[in-house]
Amino acid sequence: MTDPVRTAYEAYATATSGLNHLGSPMPTWDQLPDPQRAAWTAAIAAAIYAADVNHDHAHADRIAENRWLRAEMARAARLIEAGHSDQALTLLRREGRPGEEEPS
Repeated sequence: MTDPVRTAYEAYATATSGLNHLGSPMPTWDQLPDPQRAAWTAAIAAAIYAADVNHDHAHADRIAENRWLRAEMARAARLIEAGHSDQALTLLRREGRPGEEEPS
């Protein structure tokens, strides 16, 4: 299995032509001192955690949107069954989203 921290370090080295922020040559991963390896590990772990959290939030937002759409479709169906197709069309044409107030 590929080490994501080493991969990130090597990608950084490639992107900077093997130079650090001072313009000096970067050591290879194997030559990198333990404190710097630990710092890279912490940075990559934080980035992976942030990506996972953002993904989870986006997924939760899509689930909420789908639930909202299903609820709106059910409301429209009930309005149509009750003979209020004009109100159903108004409901389906509005651009509200979950958590937004209905126009008055």
